[in-house]
Amino acid sequence: MICSQDYILKYVNGIPYLLPYGQMVADMRRALKLNETGVFLWNELSDARDIEDLFDRFCLHYEVENDERCLVKDDFHSFIDTLAAAGLIGSENMTDMVQAEPAKAHMVNIAGLNIMLEGINDALFDKFASFSVADTKLHKAKADMLISLCDSSMPRPYTSKGELIILNKELIISSTRDNYHMFFPGKPFIDEVILTKDGKKADIYCPLNSGFPLEEDLFHIIRHLFLYAASMKGLYACHSSSILYREKAWLFSAPSGTGKSTHTNLWKDIYNTPVINGDLNLIGYDNSSDSYMIYGTPWCGTSGIYTKNNYPLGGITILSKADGDICTTASPDKRTLSVSRRLINPVWTKELYLKELDFATGLTETIPVFYLECTKNSNAARVMKAAIDSLFQDTVKYMNI
Repeated sequence: MICSQDYILKYVNGIPYLLPYGQMVADMRRALKLNETGVFLWNELSDARDIEDLFDRFCLHYEVENDERCLVKDDFHSFIDTLAAAGLIGSENMTDMVQAEPAKAHMVNIAGLNIMLEGINDALFDKFASFSVADTKLHKAKADMLISLCDSSMPRPYTSKGELIILNKELIISSTRDNYHMFFPGKPFIDEVILTKDGKKADIYCPLNSGFPLEEDLFHIIRHLFLYAASMKGLYACHSSSILYREKAWLFSAPSGTGKSTHTNLWKDIYNTPVINGDLNLIGYDNSSDSYMIYGTPWCGTSGIYTKNNYPLGGITILSKADGDICTTASPDKRTLSVSRRLINPVWTKELYLKELDFATGLTETIPVFYLECTKNSNAARVMKAAIDSLFQDTVKYMNI
């Protein structure tokens, strides 16, 4: 348990008060008058592990007998609720706060991860409908991650400011002992996201039932949270468009505006190859097949093209604009760094980055990586197809020796 650092316990003419200062004054928070029991509990809060530990300390201090504990527990929780409602207390691991009635929840399974979405409306759930787990399995499936939508008008766990680790125009992240605190400057209706560092729980604070257009922002933020949890399981997303050719997925990656969607559409028009995902492909190693796989997700940028199916990964092509069409390969170090730069999972810390780099190293040691300097003309697809076909021709020659 932790206490707000923006409140101070002070006796005013002999009466104990919790007085706000700093940001709490700017937020127009009010002072809270205490009795001596409140003073005792406030002083014990910082040392207590959780609510039950604090209650045990309370009973020990006031010599409450075991058969009397149930009689004083309601009054105890009433005081704790008052502190929580005023934003004076919280918990860094978010497991010991007094919980409200559970909101309606849906379970989805994406790339083998069971994600429970709690408190989302039907419009947002429609975006995940293809990945829904049947209601009969809802309480049987073990959630790898719980994502809860929380009304920002209600109190949320208080923490110190933490260490600032990310600061840009799209995302601000501070790190405390157990959590990441995320803020999205470009999304004014999202107040804060609190993500546990083990990737098992995230609370999104926003004004629910306000009529504000939240679905697109929430869908994007849930992608951030999912990709963090996915990286805990060794799954990494590549910013790329993909096609299905020779029963394998082939990824084409490039900075926005280079023409990856144009290139995959050339394949579709000329060779009738299905497009798997127009913007984001999740890669992981499948032990059962001893191969790298592409896993379906609902996130696909503005393309609207995605699948819930999984496919073996054939290879990755890095595209760049040119006046002609030339396909080449590169040294192992360049392959690793090129692919690593195209992965978009969170790398907020050195540990997260090194883990992603290890994944990219293993991936590029196994999967072919091409570099295609190309136009937006049909010849680009023909040159790329010839390079891929040569892989299979070399395999056939080897098998015939």
